[in-house]
Amino acid sequence: MIRITFALTIIYLAAAMGVCAAEPMPIVTLSLPNPRTNEYLGHTIDIDGDRIIMGTRDGSFLVYDLSTRQRAYVSPTGLDRDVYVALEGMLGVVGSNPGAYIYDFTDLSDIKRFPLIPNDSPQSRFAGSVDIDGGVAIVGMHRGYGADNSGAAYLFDAATGAQIGELLADVPNQDESFGASVALEGGKALVGSHLSSDPYNSAVYLFDVRDE
Repeated sequence: MIRITFALTIIYLAAAMGVCAAEPMPIVTLSLPNPRTNEYLGHTIDIDGDRIIMGTRDGSFLVYDLSTRQRAYVSPTGLDRDVYVALEGMLGVVGSNPGAYIYDFTDLSDIKRFPLIPNDSPQSRFAGSVDIDGGVAIVGMHRGYGADNSGAAYLFDAATGAQIGELLADVPNQDESFGASVALEGGKALVGSHLSSDPYNSAVYLFDVRDE
């Protein structure tokens, strides 16, 4: 595990590889036809191939297929307020305190889902952040783990929903919010944390999870 600490980081993206110098125009603009108060589409977003997934701030999300122009608006039970999303192929992981789910988007007219349930049944703040890569889903829980309330991140088999790993800080701190952000790529997991008692003290943890 590698621990990367920082006080303040500002990142500017000046240009993307393969993008022409001319200012690009949007291919499509997506919105909700009748949004609820404070629903706010685009709170979180992801794209993989021709599929786009967009979370809101009111327990719902939208999936859009660029090739077929088909869309699916989903407002299920079990999602509360801020919705976090990630996409890989036809599978998506969607989280919103206090639950996370794997969704099968193969048929947007018949979407299926099953829950991701940690073995230790966390108390709160589960699914505050999510990602999926290589058939593995990662879900952050930045509060409610252990007596110190330090947080954790969980790894799941995206095909079965079985928990296959649990990630913790090397030296947990009270109310650390470990799991506030997560990312997964090529067998490596990133987990962000910040100490609520000191907003200027924060860390990002890098894990090798290829054996999980």
